[in-house]
Amino acid sequence: SISSSSSFNFLFEEFQITFPHFNRQSYFELKLQISTKHTDNQLLRIDLIFASEHHNGLLLYADDKLTEFYFIISIRNKILDITVRLDHSVSTIQLPDMIELDKYARLQVHILHNEIRARLNDGNISSKVLPFGSSFKSTLYLGGLPESFQSLYQQFHLDEGFQGCIHELSINERRLTFNNSEHNTILSAQNIDECIANPCRSGIATCRNETRCIPIRNNDANSYKCICDDYLSSTNTDCLTSSIDRCSTKPCNYDQQCINIYPNNYTCICLNCSSDNPYIAGFHANSYIKRPSLQPVEHTGKFTIELWFLSESPSGLLIYSDHINSKKGHFTIFLQRRTVICNIMIGSKTISLSSRYPIELNKWHQFLIEIHGQKLTLTVDQEPPVVTYELFSTNMFWPRSFTFIGNLPIQYRSFDMLSNSILSEGFHGAIQKILINNHSLNDIRQDAIELYNISKYDGYPCTPNPCTTNQICQQIQLNNYTCQLRYKQSNISDMSIELDGQQNLIYSYLPLNLHRNYFKFLFKTTISYGLIFYIGNTNTNSFSQYLSLTLVDGFIQFTVKLDKNSDENFLISKIRVDDGQWHRVEIERFRRRITMKLDDNSPRRIVSSSRVTEFRPYPTYIYIGGYHRLCSYNEQYCHTYRGCLKNFFIDKYFLDLLNDEINQQYPLKQCQTIAG
Repeated sequence: SISSSSSFNFLFEEFQITFPHFNRQSYFELKLQISTKHTDNQLLRIDLIFASEHHNGLLLYADDKLTEFYFIISIRNKILDITVRLDHSVSTIQLPDMIELDKYARLQVHILHNEIRARLNDGNISSKVLPFGSSFKSTLYLGGLPESFQSLYQQFHLDEGFQGCIHELSINERRLTFNNSEHNTILSAQNIDECIANPCRSGIATCRNETRCIPIRNNDANSYKCICDDYLSSTNTDCLTSSIDRCSTKPCNYDQQCINIYPNNYTCICLNCSSDNPYIAGFHANSYIKRPSLQPVEHTGKFTIELWFLSESPSGLLIYSDHINSKKGHFTIFLQRRTVICNIMIGSKTISLSSRYPIELNKWHQFLIEIHGQKLTLTVDQEPPVVTYELFSTNMFWPRSFTFIGNLPIQYRSFDMLSNSILSEGFHGAIQKILINNHSLNDIRQDAIELYNISKYDGYPCTPNPCTTNQICQQIQLNNYTCQLRYKQSNISDMSIELDGQQNLIYSYLPLNLHRNYFKFLFKTTISYGLIFYIGNTNTNSFSQYLSLTLVDGFIQFTVKLDKNSDENFLISKIRVDDGQWHRVEIERFRRRITMKLDDNSPRRIVSSSRVTEFRPYPTYIYIGGYHRLCSYNEQYCHTYRGCLKNFFIDKYFLDLLNDEINQQYPLKQCQTIAG
């Protein structure tokens, strides 16, 4: 063990402890490595797996003495308590579930800007918005405090440090290995021993590749489980999928951005997709986009926000932004009786600007808000600007907390906010574009923190289609559109389409024979993950019956599930197909026998474990390229397909991918280059 009467700096070569044990007089001093990039809104992410032998104790402590900021995680009567203090302002979260002594628990704590979110094991996420920003510029103490800090125990109403074992600690997604001599994260330690009975140390545990060992009970060498490190692991093991941040495992492709979907999902959006087919977000009664805080232009202090929107209702909340200390007021833009209103509350002062004329429903409009010094301007469409001059201190307006578009979730509301009648009515309609300080987002979801109930808008001016036969309507800006000639292909032997990851195509499909399914087509891609097609149940609660073809780590995988009581059956290619070359795949299911042939390779075969031999898809569609509702069922289905498809035969019929009536809103094109 490592022991001393006081903290001391040790030589890493001598530190051989793998899983540390703490005895209430122990501690680690760790160096915090916090991102200072303005694009990284997540200040601190802690993932801790531990087993406590005592009802009370200090688990973790961090501070910033310059700002008098303190951050403490402690155990109080088997309840986890997270306390944050700045000056004389204190905020506390107590998690609802109690820990069980000598049983390993997983604690996740995420601090994002001025919000703390925490979860114990697979329980509910507890969150709290702080009335101040967070500051982490000092070291972090794990398990206890050095002698020079002992007075803090009494200050925080604690007896001593932590007693028990810590199996795993990750800070900002970097897993700390306590016996790694190459890092400089550990600055000092005291009274640290080895957790001798940890099965993950003793060699008793036998976990396969792609998995790691997690102990279940302390002091029980046979109590452990194997979990996968990756959501996309092909092994049939449990995964730590209960992360607060579903994007923490970086599940999207290199040129995509992962955005969390409340409560426990995510989506991948394209960062460099063509602007010819921009994503227009549809909002419903409770839809919202949670974004980082609004900020003025550096040096000038000027702030502008512009929004292009279509409303289906005369009232609704468009934008809401609190001051970081909500008592100092809010900034909100909303519709009331078809009038655009900008309402700014600064302390006890309220500033209100209204559009000169009511907007027209179901048509596209734009508004622009400018704040520069004491001048505030509201411009709607081509109306003359509405201008007011107000005396207020800029530090009463900045800094701000999160920005909400479309609705303010109830957990972020307080009693002293503006009229609940405004907040309770979310925005019904669509948003085409947002510009913040003249910076335009190609996709309104880009850089968002969280989405809820956002869908791709399909409506005016392109639905119903205003173009002539054989033309596709493509929206340009606001109410303007162009008509593009639909691509016609007379030579069936060379029918191809190119998908860029944004199109989720739907085609009608009803099997000719319920005992047989047949697919044959060519494809080429350079991506390693993606959903090529899916047929079957789309009820997110069951997924009891389906067929799917996906790209998994560069290999194609055909999956069959014929009834809810049977397991999935897989056929995986032996060679990679993400090489940018054309590949031919032929798949047949006849009753329980399944065959897949890739190029000129020998066919792969499997027999389904189900007793059912009929496949009756409902709904009667084949989804090609992706389908967002499948994410919650299988992580692999969150990845859209980017690449080319050619000469698609299903059963004995040729599927016209380009000239299908259901997909008229998509400007599909013939394959020329790879969208990889």
